[in-house]
Amino acid sequence: MVNRQQLLSLAAVVQCGILVQRMARTGSTDENNLARMVRTALALDTPDPDSLYDGVSDIHRGLEMIVSAGGGRPAADEVDILRMTNAALQLQASLRGSDLFRDKLGRKLAKLEFASRPVPYADEVYFALNDIYTETLSQLRPSIVVNGAQGHLQSAVLVAKVRSALLASVRNAWLWHQVGGRRWHLLVFRRRYAELARAALRDA
Repeated sequence: MVNRQQLLSLAAVVQCGILVQRMARTGSTDENNLARMVRTALALDTPDPDSLYDGVSDIHRGLEMIVSAGGGRPAADEVDILRMTNAALQLQASLRGSDLFRDKLGRKLAKLEFASRPVPYADEVYFALNDIYTETLSQLRPSIVVNGAQGHLQSAVLVAKVRSALLASVRNAWLWHQVGGRRWHLLVFRRRYAELARAALRDA
């Protein structure tokens, strides 16, 4: 059954998609929110979503989109974000099926010492995570396709930030699965997710 932990980790995946879309389309982002979401990818020993997202403030927009998606037909912008969310959920499943890349990703993330740094992060953090994403998740399928303005996606630092956010989305998709989330839930319990998200926003 759908519960709060599944909701929060799913909202984090959506939140990462929101950040990716904004960066790809505008070349800018909320640097503090980006860093806090990326930090969740470095919290390898934290199985409790409540401890990751500063209550729900870090994933507020993700929760809002879950409410919107549960109430009817999503807008065009939301469709693109939900597509990336679904791809992240599929990619974490591929990661679970690959001992080689799962172990490689875990080892590389464990060597980083960025989690305790204050936000926003310096560019070196994103370049390090960009390299990890390229060497691990980008080798698996499906790829998470990012649609945006080509001029923005030619910026090395912006691409590094996008890939860092995608890495965080897969990490949170992994956590979603870890606390019982399954892709078929998104069809069967879509309205229930929306109800829980509405309650989380109301109680924040």
